[in-house]
Amino acid sequence: RDSIYIEWKARLEFYVYETFAELRIEELFDIIKALVDNPNCPALLDLKECLNKTNQYEELIETLTSAVKKRLLVIGAETSLVIKTYISCIKALRILDPSEVTLFEVSKPIQQHLKTRSDTVRAIVEMITQDQPDEDLLTELANQPEDSSDKQNKFWVPKPRTAGNNDQRNKKTDIVSMLVNIYGLSLIHI
Repeated sequence: RDSIYIEWKARLEFYVYETFAELRIEELFDIIKALVDNPNCPALLDLKECLNKTNQYEELIETLTSAVKKRLLVIGAETSLVIKTYISCIKALRILDPSEVTLFEVSKPIQQHLKTRSDTVRAIVEMITQDQPDEDLLTELANQPEDSSDKQNKFWVPKPRTAGNNDQRNKKTDIVSMLVNIYGLSLIHI
């Protein structure tokens, strides 16, 4: 009798976590937009706990990618708004999935969209150099190691054969690197 109780309790607990995760996943785009004002958002921590128990990352990727495409990657959205929301998205998804697998999947359409805009580079530079520069970008720039490219070259090893051409899942990145990587290596030559 105790084993039946324990089994049903576990099922009910999983159902509650799963249902709550579905609710938060549906709200995630709005949570990310609000993240600019509240970087220690309890809703993200709640969702992270649910995801750790239910492993609903596929649903999160599909739902958030769809919301980003419908609500952010539209012609009328200002490039600076897209970039700021992208920065908030990076922060939120790092909290939810420290492996950054989810981040790279959700980032693909945002990067592709920003790549098609003619004013993306100008908007990034303006965010850094304006009278009241973007704090997130300044913090990331301040945290950059001085000789990062030299150190990376000294310890470079080829990717394993099993890694695809765009395999970046095991590569930790910062916000500035992700913004620069919108254009790949071609931005370095500018």
